[in-house]
Amino acid sequence: MAFPEAARLLDRAGTYLRGRTQYAQAELLLQQALAIREQTLGSDHPDVASSLEDYADLLRKTNRETEATKLETQARAIRTRQAQETAL
Repeated sequence: MAFPEAARLLDRAGTYLRGRTQYAQAELLLQQALAIREQTLGSDHPDVASSLEDYADLLRKTNRETEATKLETQARAIRTRQAQETAL
């Protein structure tokens, strides 16, 4: 299985578990998905932004606002850079 596909599956499973309030298990999967995407796609890829947003949502659900805000800021910066590149 290609690494980007593995990251996608980990992210989906983590999101599913987050929805079922299985936060500890979800966090492990979302962390792994993020790490794989950063390593294989680069830190400015839109899929990395998606992983950051999914992980931030989990952090908010577990009352870790400061950490969530940091990840959301990173995701927003990626999306802004992508939009600027597309506009050129």
